[in-house]
Amino acid sequence: MELYTLTDIIKNSAALYPDNEAFKCDNFSVSYKELDIKTSQLAKCLIDSGVKRGDRVGVYLNRCIETAIAIYGILKAGAAYVPIDFTAPHSRTRSLIENCDIEFLVTSDKQKRKITSLVDSHSALKGIIGFSQDLPIQTISWDVVFNTSLENYEAPKIIEDDLAYVMFTSGSTGVPKGIMHTHYSGLSYAKLSARLYNVNPNDRVANHAP
Repeated sequence: MELYTLTDIIKNSAALYPDNEAFKCDNFSVSYKELDIKTSQLAKCLIDSGVKRGDRVGVYLNRCIETAIAIYGILKAGAAYVPIDFTAPHSRTRSLIENCDIEFLVTSDKQKRKITSLVDSHSALKGIIGFSQDLPIQTISWDVVFNTSLENYEAPKIIEDDLAYVMFTSGSTGVPKGIMHTHYSGLSYAKLSARLYNVNPNDRVANHAP
């Protein structure tokens, strides 16, 4: 199967290695088949909430299985994900949200205090996914996401030139700058790395990035 977008990786791996572990964090893991289903459920929730192709969605999570689900679920919705450091100062987070016109965040209840503060101070946010507490704006818990029916669900058409993610610089030399990557550029980097290090389906790769 030819790969053209980052989401093709999930569909391809789910077909070839459905029961293989896709991600593992602490004592939790998810297979490629489970990842394909869960990311589609998240994508449907995002689309039903109003997320459109080309929108930017914030990922406001620590390292966990839900982080991987968030990334690929956002991509499946046709949107681009923007990693947001939950340990960053409130002012930086607000600036990043405004810079990217982010209206939806994917997070967890662990970020309750910070999410509540962000919502109170940022009227542009329309929805928080992965959050079970009541807020003045729409919230959808992970339990609701993972019980979403995929009946009649049709994923939006994604092409390789679509924006996939925005990575911000540290801002140590001034204002943080967002570097935009398409599916093509992200997938090209993944393919290059896999070839360079001869990665095969039996390998496990550790993630040490923030």
